[in-house]
Amino acid sequence: MKKIIIFIITLTIFLIITTLANDIFFDNFESGNLSNWLIFGPGVQWHVNNTNPYSGTFHAEASPRSILGTILYKNISLIGSTNITIEYYRKLIGLDISDEWLVTVANASQLNVLESLGSGSANDANYIFKSFFIGQNFTNSSAITIAFMCITNAPNEYCRLDNVNVSGIILNPPDQTPPAISDALINASSPVAYNSFVKVNATV
Repeated sequence: MKKIIIFIITLTIFLIITTLANDIFFDNFESGNLSNWLIFGPGVQWHVNNTNPYSGTFHAEASPRSILGTILYKNISLIGSTNITIEYYRKLIGLDISDEWLVTVANASQLNVLESLGSGSANDANYIFKSFFIGQNFTNSSAITIAFMCITNAPNEYCRLDNVNVSGIILNPPDQTPPAISDALINASSPVAYNSFVKVNATV
């Protein structure tokens, strides 16, 4: 009986979290470009392709042919969000022990490795779904960086990526009511308020 009660409570919490979860960022690459992303590295860069998407028409693909690889990354604000989950579909083709697939998430104070081939290899027949709950340490972060690194050496080795989703529970939204003119004048003339503003914006 006790186990049943614990199961019901756990299931209820899971359903509540799932129901309340909101998409913070999503990209299925159906725009046909990577304008939402940044790219780094000397290898053949990440690009959008229509060869083999998980769904839809397009997917992101890398075949850098360089030991330094290519990195696809995105900076995302998590202000006002908690219970953050990162999900995506990936397909690694022909990667051997000299290649690498590395997925990380970082903020100003820490870096977490979500996936790494390390000394392994991969040759996926189909896309593999990945889901990571990244913990409370990233809650309400002013900025996180999600990075997908692909290192390959041969032209028939590929990293493919689709349906990248960052979701979480939105905390109480900030009050959007404009301040009264008198309040605005007081805040603007306050050295403490000004210094706080400068410090906050200097770290964004």
